[in-house]
Amino acid sequence: MFRYFFKTFQGRIVGLFIIFMTLAFAMSICTTHYVSQNAIDKEKQAKLLNVAIYQDRLLGEQSYDDILREAGAANAPGDEQLAALNRALAGRTDEVAALFPGLGAGYYSIELDAILTYGPSEKYSDRVGVPIAPDHPGRTVMRENKDLVQEGTMVRGHIMNAMHPIVRGGEVIGYAWANELTSDIQLEYQNLTTGITVFLVALYAMFLIIAVMLSRRLIRDIDTIIAGVGNMRLDLTTRIENVGGELGGVANNINRMAEDIEKSVKEHEALLLSEAANVAQRDFLSHMSHEMRTPMNAVIGMTNIARKSNDPGKIQNYLEKIDNAANHLLGVINNVLDMSKIEAGKLELSETSFSFRKMLNRAAAVACFKIDEKRQTFMMEVDEDVPDYVTADCQRLTQVVTNLLSNANKFTPLNGSIQLRVNRLAGEGAACRLRIEVRDSGIGISREQQAKLFRSFAQADSSISRKYGGTGLGLVISRQIIEQMHGKIWIESELGHGASFIFEIEVKLCPAGEGEPESAAETGREEPEDNVFSGKRILLAEDVEINREIVLALLEPMRMEIDCAENGAEAVRIFSAAPEKYGMIFMDVQMPEMDGYEATRRIRSLEAGNAKAIPIIAMTANVFKEDIERCLAAGMNGHVGKPLDFDEVLGQLRNWLR
Repeated sequence: MFRYFFKTFQGRIVGLFIIFMTLAFAMSICTTHYVSQNAIDKEKQAKLLNVAIYQDRLLGEQSYDDILREAGAANAPGDEQLAALNRALAGRTDEVAALFPGLGAGYYSIELDAILTYGPSEKYSDRVGVPIAPDHPGRTVMRENKDLVQEGTMVRGHIMNAMHPIVRGGEVIGYAWANELTSDIQLEYQNLTTGITVFLVALYAMFLIIAVMLSRRLIRDIDTIIAGVGNMRLDLTTRIENVGGELGGVANNINRMAEDIEKSVKEHEALLLSEAANVAQRDFLSHMSHEMRTPMNAVIGMTNIARKSNDPGKIQNYLEKIDNAANHLLGVINNVLDMSKIEAGKLELSETSFSFRKMLNRAAAVACFKIDEKRQTFMMEVDEDVPDYVTADCQRLTQVVTNLLSNANKFTPLNGSIQLRVNRLAGEGAACRLRIEVRDSGIGISREQQAKLFRSFAQADSSISRKYGGTGLGLVISRQIIEQMHGKIWIESELGHGASFIFEIEVKLCPAGEGEPESAAETGREEPEDNVFSGKRILLAEDVEINREIVLALLEPMRMEIDCAENGAEAVRIFSAAPEKYGMIFMDVQMPEMDGYEATRRIRSLEAGNAKAIPIIAMTANVFKEDIERCLAAGMNGHVGKPLDFDEVLGQLRNWLR
């Protein structure tokens, strides 16, 4: 796919479009920040200066001396004159401050060399009577008789201050000012740029969607060519149609090749030309399969081989290989989904209490299948002071340990050794820190290559994926999980001398016995399933026929009776007709006519005796945490994810039908 993306006409258009929009987006963001800052600064300067001028106009033609004469304080001492001027002018200053919340405003007298008013007065009354510093910009205003707007640390902190000289009788008697905290101006700037940035991001996302749609068209064209070539192998009269761009030229060339072969057949040269056509078709299909269909190759290939075989032993072998390939593909899909959640910031942990040693044993049991196949030695050491029962995300922790053991197995040769070691580090109170190390005697990793290990879709060497396989996502996901557990992960290795992957996490302690409950298999109390479920009746709501077949086949040994509904509405009708017959319902979520959520709510609202109590278990491919929570919120009792795990289905039956 990537080769076509960069070399085809459609791919170049999509690539150039994305590059252009990315550059435009980045330039727009930078320009927005620059222009917005300048615009707000200029707007604030003009506003503050106008407010200062407005205060001068509030005085009318009066000078400070006129105000003092009216107040009878023309010959009074300086303190009394200051108080008289403050009483006369404070109301005007407060009026201005009320009109423009957040601003500070006031008057200054040259003769008294003091601040006359500072509004709002209830907040800044302590500033009245204070002279300005010799280097204060107000001195320049009074001396040079000109307006001035300046930013700096002045009377009430870091402000943008506008000053206007008050001139009476051709002489500057003082100045009026208005100022605003720069923190308030910065907040306004941030709000403006945030709004513009959100708009630009939405616009950028829209253009990205367009690019994705174009690339989807590109893939459809390639699929059309592949299907057309496959049809030509059976019938040379068929043609590839509805393909545009440069891939249209490829399709036309293949069509012309087919026409040439037809003509050659008519001219009795069919054998030679058909062989050439087969070689060309095989090469083309082989390349496309390698580029686009490698993950499905084993599944499709082994399925076709199994169909042609009559040997039960061989068929069983083929089915095991299909199962391994499908599980591998599922693992790749799960890794990609985890990566998408990580990049979206939605990877969440779910803490439960569990037995730490049992978790290690389960992870080791999964890895030991592959370890035994390569005749490797495995050893697990857990220090005695490591707590048994802890509180953490058991599922994610198991995922990390299993991934590290799988990597060790993959890169360790036959008859090599793998060691899992757990130590308890210093801890206080109800928490402690654990150190888990997976050491192997494998190929090792150079210091230069180690820097690439925890990057998305990266491996230490480009040849690694060809020789050992893998997507390069496992360690990235593990790192994210560990970091969310307030831990860290790193590697110690030298090329050719094995590797040690080490991580530390913080877990909460819980008393023994408060961890996960033991299963029937662990306690030895498991009862024969024939005796437990025989004669029970359940309702299965599932719209996909093959999914119904899988459930029926899985539960056939249980000797229970199963009724099927093909959508939610039918499930409600069947249950409503005879609610007392059913002991449990498996409910798909996405179904036509009525989905599983609505069907569950309808059943719970029925007046039948067991409608509100009957166990309803979601059986769906929606497996994210929010999907499970939505099922429970709709009234369901549990959740089983697809692809179905027999043990998980059996566990639900044991919980609710026993």
